[in-house]
Amino acid sequence: MKKMGLPLKVFLIVLGIGVLYVLIASIVRASTGQIEIGMALTRFIIGSIISVIAAGIAAGITALVVAIRQKKKLNLPLIVFLIGAIIAVLYVLIRTIIRVSTGEISTEMAVIRFIIGSIMYVAGAGVLAGITALVIAFKKLGE
Repeated sequence: MKKMGLPLKVFLIVLGIGVLYVLIASIVRASTGQIEIGMALTRFIIGSIISVIAAGIAAGITALVVAIRQKKKLNLPLIVFLIGAIIAVLYVLIRTIIRVSTGEISTEMAVIRFIIGSIMYVAGAGVLAGITALVIAFKKLGE
C-alpha cells in the first residue's frame, strides 16, 4: 500500500481540526441557547465548507513547498490553482475594501461578503485547475 504524502496529511489534519472546531462551536452555542438548532446546522455546513477550502489551500501550499525543496518541476494544475486562488482572494479583498470605503456596504456585511466571495472564486480556481488536469490527460491520451 502506498504511503500518504505530506500534502494529503496536511489536508486531512487541517480539515479535521476545522470540522471539529465548527462542530464543537455549533453544539456549544446551540446547547447554551445562543443560536437555534437550524442556525447551528447552517453554521456547521458553512464552516465545514470553509474548512475544506482552507485545507485545500494548506495542502496546495505544502505541495508547493515539497516540490521546491525536492527541486521538482511543479505540475501545471497546482500552479493554476495556486495562482487562481491568490488572485481570487486578493480581488475579493480589494473589492471589499473599496466598497466599505465608499460606503456601499457596512463593515459587518464586508466580512460576510469577503468569505462568500473568496469561497466562490477559490472554487472557480479549483475548477480551472481541474479543467487544466483534464486537458493534460486528454493530451497524453492522444500521444
